[in-house]
Amino acid sequence: PEETVGQLIYDLGNKQWDIPKLRELLENILPRKATFDNYEVEHEFSTIGRRVMLLNARQIQRIWGKERIILLAIEDITERKEIEAGREKTRQELAAIKRSADEAHEFADNVINTVREPLISLNQDLRVVTVSRSFYDFFKVKPEETVGQLIYDLGNKQWDIPKLRELLENILPQRTAFDNYEVEHEFSTIGRRVVLLNARQIFRENIGSHIILLAMEDITERKQAEKEKAKLEGQNRQLQKAESLSVMAGAIAHHINNQLGAVIGNLEMALEDLPQDAAPVKNLTSAMKASRRAVEIGGHMLTYLGQTDGIHAPLDLSETCRQSLPLLQAANPHGLILKVDLPSTGPTISANANQLRQVLTNLVTNAWDAVEENKGTLYLTVKMASPSEMSAAYRFPSDWQPQDGIPYACLEVKDNGCGIAGEDIDKVFDPFFSSKFTGRGLGLPMVLGIVKAHQGVITVESELGRGSCFRVLLPVSTAKIAQQLPTTAQPLATNGSGTVLLVDDEELLREMAAARLTRLGYEVIESKNGLEALEMFRLHQEKVRCVLTDLTMPFMDGWEVLAAVRKLSPNIPVILSSGYDEAEVKTIFGDHPERPQAFLHKPYQKEELQAALAKAMEGKLYPEQD
Repeated sequence: PEETVGQLIYDLGNKQWDIPKLRELLENILPRKATFDNYEVEHEFSTIGRRVMLLNARQIQRIWGKERIILLAIEDITERKEIEAGREKTRQELAAIKRSADEAHEFADNVINTVREPLISLNQDLRVVTVSRSFYDFFKVKPEETVGQLIYDLGNKQWDIPKLRELLENILPQRTAFDNYEVEHEFSTIGRRVVLLNARQIFRENIGSHIILLAMEDITERKQAEKEKAKLEGQNRQLQKAESLSVMAGAIAHHINNQLGAVIGNLEMALEDLPQDAAPVKNLTSAMKASRRAVEIGGHMLTYLGQTDGIHAPLDLSETCRQSLPLLQAANPHGLILKVDLPSTGPTISANANQLRQVLTNLVTNAWDAVEENKGTLYLTVKMASPSEMSAAYRFPSDWQPQDGIPYACLEVKDNGCGIAGEDIDKVFDPFFSSKFTGRGLGLPMVLGIVKAHQGVITVESELGRGSCFRVLLPVSTAKIAQQLPTTAQPLATNGSGTVLLVDDEELLREMAAARLTRLGYEVIESKNGLEALEMFRLHQEKVRCVLTDLTMPFMDGWEVLAAVRKLSPNIPVILSSGYDEAEVKTIFGDHPERPQAFLHKPYQKEELQAALAKAMEGKLYPEQD
């Protein structure tokens, strides 16, 4: 203040206000025109840098004297100009109203109309004295409906806002100024808005009363943008958590499969050693079935996590459903009606047959559970649906769009059962959510994982008490379905000969595989990691006939073992073994300089081990050469 009041305006701030365009306004324009708006000045200020200012000027005469004064309202529009130039997104912030109103009504009126944002002045009874033009424009009200009215009565009482009462009646009597007071309200003329209020209480000495200046900034869009940003950040955090859990769960599933491999292998050998009528055979057989079922569940988990896609091939969707009907009818709990509408052939899709049957079985089983005994009907339909028809008929998730120009096959499972509650319909694909008392909540999440792995989408429509409809949409394939030619199975040799170098960092699985190889007639050299295996191969290279190595190991993985032994012996047969799906591992072969002779998916059984050994001894590379 001490550097400002009483100074020539051009001398302010060490003459930084000596601006040619400002001189033009004050010395040439205003003497001829008492009012001038939107006068743009761009200048390099020594204190705040280069700014673009919009000036509104009024030259007025005090009522009680001949002295003329100039009111100069300055709006910083630098950010707005930058937005127009496309350099950054930002909103113009409301400049705080810091000038005091003069005693005269005309003076206050000029101040109010100089400000560009909505502004209203109230007397001490909270009745409207003056309103800026921007207030009328923004709130869609007329002067005759405003001036002289109690502020709470404006616009058919739409201004009777509890938070506004709190500001005017409780806060301002204690404080003469209050900034950034946020009010959210549903206005009948402009809808729900979020408004930021800056308030000033000013004493008018000449008449001994108070006036209140109330400046308003509409921040609805800014608040919405902040909410959207916060929502997006929350979704990103949830996605990162889900990805971390997916990686961890996948690692656990693979580790469990390795342990189950040792269990299954040892159970197989125990059953081989016992007579069929021995008392433990029944218990061991049950344990074997449970272990294999656990392996299936682990596969389902990996499918849901998107870590395995299985082997896809062209297949007839209708024929696959038709072949599954006997099994579906066998699971029919109460002789309920199953109505089927399947084309005689097609449509053709690229899919994993086993996974597609799992989708069908889970959807039908859920439908059986939803209908009442002797009253329910289930509809199984296969049809075609074009992208245009689909977008009009089905409610897709926001993160999925049909591929342009590709027709889709629709597998529809519909029932007239109990339906799904509205609050639950968005949760049905969440892991471990189930509306059934005995449900585990894994069926539909697994279905979702399989459908996504097939580049498809699943939708659900339901109404409580009226049934549900699940639709699986899969892209149609133009590939031809391979003809299944009858083949005669060749018996596998029960005994082999020679030495196998066995490499696996899982001790129990390595011990089981070694015992199995020994039973098949092979001598076994065991190694617990790739480095040790390479040393063992150097020592026993002359007698090793085949290398069976795990794919994922510390220090030196299966690919590195494969490359290292091939350098020492280019023709040595190598079998890779992994808990990952065969199709997933195949995708790596194309870029890898070396290929094995065979692949074993863990946990493997005796017959699979025999087949891999037989294939490896033939010497062909895997996948088989033409």
